[in-house]
Formats: sequence, structure tokens, C-alpha cells
Amino acid sequence: MPGDSKGVLFGKKEDKMGWTIQPTALVTFDNVRVSAENLIGAEGDGFKIAMKALDGGRVNIGSCSLGGATFCLQAAKNYLNSRKQFGKKLSEFQYLQFKFADMAADLVSSR
Repeated sequence: MPGDSKGVLFGKKEDKMGWTIQPTALVTFDNVRVSAENLIGAEGDGFKIAMKALDGGRVNIGSCSLGGATFCLQAAKNYLNSRKQFGKKLSEFQYLQFKFADMAADLVSSR
């Protein structure tokens, strides 16, 4: 079914932090008529098909999020080892060592 069909309405693109390359918006169907050639699967199976699609999407989002978190942890490590304050690298401050260790442990447990 074409996106410009009568009764298919798209909301404002959501402002997101993170995966901005994939647009997200509310889609509303208001008395939309779908012709037989535009059906996906059998009539009445729409909810089941949508839930299967979400199952695969959850795995994908989880994998992407772990990759992003790994990148961020490495960036934090590089920053702690390069930035100095009070004549010492940030990585030499015990509080920041504990914070970094907590972040690393959270990442490992997420995996």
C-alpha cells in the first residue's frame, strides 16, 4: 500500500539521541482500505506479523547498542588517559577509576 494512500497519516519525525540515521515517526491509519494485492500474509495475521518483525528488531537494536557502548567506553578510556587536571591524568584519580570500572562491568553484564 503506498504511503500516500487516503487515510495514512505520518506524525512529526521524533527527535532522538543516538540512532538518528533511522527516522522514527507515528503512523496512523484512519479508515484505510487495503486492496487484496497489498495484503501481507493472510487477513487477520497483521498483529502476528508485526510482532515477529519487532522480535528481529530487538536483536538488531541490542547488537547496535552494545557496539555503540563499546565505542563510548573506549573513548572514555582515551579521554581519561589524555586529559590532565591538577597535574595528573584523569585516569590516576581513584573516583574516576571506580566510575570507569562500573561502566566496564555494566557493559560486560549487558553482553
